[in-house]
Amino acid sequence: MDYNEALAQLKVYQKNGIVLGLEPTKRLLEKSGYKSGATVIKVAGTNGKGTTASVLYSILKAAGYSVGLYTSPEIRDFRERIKVDDNLISEKDFSELSVELIGAIESEKSPPTFFEVTTVLALKYFMNKSVDYIILEAGLGGRLDSTNAVDAKYCIITNVDLDHMDYLGETIDKIAGEKAGIISTENIVVTAAEDIALKIILNKCIQLSATLYVFGKDFNVMEITADDSRIEFTYFDSFGSLKLNSSLLGVFQSRNISCAVRMAKILNVSDATIKTGVKSAYISARLELYSDNPKIFLDVAHNPAGIKASTDFLKTVRHHKLFVVFSFSRDKDIESMTELLSFADELITAPFKGERSFDPNILVDVENIKIKSSVAEGISYALSLAEKDDVVYVCGSFHTVNDAKDYLQVHLPPAE
Repeated sequence: MDYNEALAQLKVYQKNGIVLGLEPTKRLLEKSGYKSGATVIKVAGTNGKGTTASVLYSILKAAGYSVGLYTSPEIRDFRERIKVDDNLISEKDFSELSVELIGAIESEKSPPTFFEVTTVLALKYFMNKSVDYIILEAGLGGRLDSTNAVDAKYCIITNVDLDHMDYLGETIDKIAGEKAGIISTENIVVTAAEDIALKIILNKCIQLSATLYVFGKDFNVMEITADDSRIEFTYFDSFGSLKLNSSLLGVFQSRNISCAVRMAKILNVSDATIKTGVKSAYISARLELYSDNPKIFLDVAHNPAGIKASTDFLKTVRHHKLFVVFSFSRDKDIESMTELLSFADELITAPFKGERSFDPNILVDVENIKIKSSVAEGISYALSLAEKDDVVYVCGSFHTVNDAKDYLQVHLPPAE
């Protein structure tokens, strides 16, 4: 079975949808023979968890450790979800592990979900590679997310906001309870959560004798400078300060980076290595500058908090006109996000490829909005009007960015 055949076989389990719970993953892990001596770090949060996980991954690699990183979803290639030391899982390894797992699944009374299967595949791959650290980004929530089926000593919860309310609850406190579910007895926990969410996380830590480090209290940032090519800031805690430079964009990224830095310091990584790791960290499609003429930013912001952070960044970027092309999944807070984006000079929406896309015609009454038949057509329209000093911002689902890259890579070379 080759890679494409193996991936197609696993994607059959997508028909089982999203089912929260740990038992199927635990059973598959046991059947697969998973047993790892690696140190596991779990990362959850509404926004920034992928960035935080990736920055910590970069820091630990710079320290000379072998590190496995599991994130989701991918932008272009499914193998982006599973990395060890800057290498995506090979097609050969993916195929062999898929065959092994499919054999184990055949004896299951209830078939698992796609995410459950791929989580087990990633963990088994990391075991086979004998990595020192495993960093797991939660897929949905935390408490009942498949990544929570393995024990971990260290946890990061970036922030808590409203998203995935059909699964996690309709209030911040309920969602925070789900995110805090990754915490176990005597864990070491880092968070940038605030207000009621922080209170819930703190109470959970007290109940489980876990140690908590809070952004804004136990560690913080100052002297932030940012433009459309980098961010610089000073991280500080009770032990001292550290000047950091990153190619990630947006002032808000200082919080995500700082959570990774605080965890790295807990793991006794040197300041010099932390600087190197932060500087070399790269995350695709998080305010990614794709082109300079005009400036085109690609962004997977897809909830109100994420859109607010990104639009705050856009308002600092010098430009003549701003063109926004967006497309969201139908279960998102479309109205709130459209309102946040409405300051743009041109607001363009379209469906992305796939059945989960929202119908842009629900926004037909929004003032000055242009509705196009596809993300590609929306970008084409924006570029037909945009001049050198303008900005084109494309945001929404990971599918939106994938559609955007399909179009742009054919019609416009990326920025150097």
